[in-house]
Amino acid sequence: FLSKAIAESWFSIPVTTFAFAAAMHLTDVRPAIVRGIRNLLLVLLSWILPVLALLVGGFLASLLFTGLEPLWATRRASAVLLGAAAAFVVLINAAWQNGSAPVARLVALSARAAALLLVPVTALAVYALVLRVQDHGWSDDRVIAAACMLVAACYAGGYAAAALRKGWLASIAGVNIAAAFVVLGVVLLLFSPLGDPDRLSTRDQMARLASGRVTAAGLDIAYLHFDAARYGRAALAQLEAQTGRPDAAQLRSRIAAVRKLPNRHMRKLLDAAAPDLAANLHVWPQGAHLPDSFMKTDWRLLADAQRIPACLVRSGKSCDALLLDLGGDARPEVMLFGAEPWDTVFATEDADGRWRIAGAPVSGFVACAGGKDALRAGLVRSVPPVWRDLEIAGRRIPLQLDTPPQAPCPPVGPAQRDAPPQ
Repeated sequence: FLSKAIAESWFSIPVTTFAFAAAMHLTDVRPAIVRGIRNLLLVLLSWILPVLALLVGGFLASLLFTGLEPLWATRRASAVLLGAAAAFVVLINAAWQNGSAPVARLVALSARAAALLLVPVTALAVYALVLRVQDHGWSDDRVIAAACMLVAACYAGGYAAAALRKGWLASIAGVNIAAAFVVLGVVLLLFSPLGDPDRLSTRDQMARLASGRVTAAGLDIAYLHFDAARYGRAALAQLEAQTGRPDAAQLRSRIAAVRKLPNRHMRKLLDAAAPDLAANLHVWPQGAHLPDSFMKTDWRLLADAQRIPACLVRSGKSCDALLLDLGGDARPEVMLFGAEPWDTVFATEDADGRWRIAGAPVSGFVACAGGKDALRAGLVRSVPPVWRDLEIAGRRIPLQLDTPPQAPCPPVGPAQRDAPPQ
């Protein structure tokens, strides 16, 4: 009974909540049970503080000789610095505990040094965010990062003041309480219409466009469409309605292209230049030409773009293309095979002239060097399946046969070499 009931929500949810409540009640009435574990965990964490303080201190000192360029080159300086600040806050409190527990001298000195290091770490994070906003404007992530930096600044200022006073960081308790109220206020502000990250970032992006700080070609339309919620989509609708702008046609074209993207992950492909398919594809047999409709297709905008080989969506990627008639209708299909196994697919043209990825070969032999050489040499033909498909209630059901295990890349024998070309 229990093996079946535990999988049902009507049983698992109340039992789990009751067990959690009972455990919390037990730790409340018998704190000695968890006090020892908690103290041990805090002591172990506190000994990480000297290592982190040494690493961060050495990193900040090295910036005096290398400059800030290595930090900016990471392209995530704000996130790294905020993470270091958060780790400092956690470890300082692990060492301090309630201020009355005895602490090793090395840990106490490290806590004081870490409290002072919080100031330059937070200042660098703020500076990195300011530079990013100046170059690219506000986004929802940058608004949230700014809110986190406000909280980090409260901790940095309070902890540095505590470190400059005599005693064992006596004022940290008050700083923690004040910072907790700051966190509550920041969270409420972010969830209010006044501080909504999507609204603020959309207003900033539109203001940058209106002031000329960003052009129609540089406006991040994909961000407004996918990431800025209803504010971004409303802003794009307003841009489409502004027909009197000198760049109105370019904006409408870019907005229409972004709306065709299947998901936000394809936005980088759209920002890049369209690939030159003639340069990326090597057509076999020699002298053959791919259909014009295939060459004119913008594969980046297709719904199954994640299955499409890189040579169809990125510049500088190469594939081999082979013309085959797999449907027996005198209309050629295109077989693509590249350096990676997942680049081997078949493309077909629908009745309305649109190309799509129709499938991929089941065997991995076509990804082997021998298989690719045979394809380039034209040693390939279409043959009927060993077993025909089933038709059940008017629906065609293909069969996938279980084949005996084979070597990943078996040698091409004489029989295969004598196969007539398609």
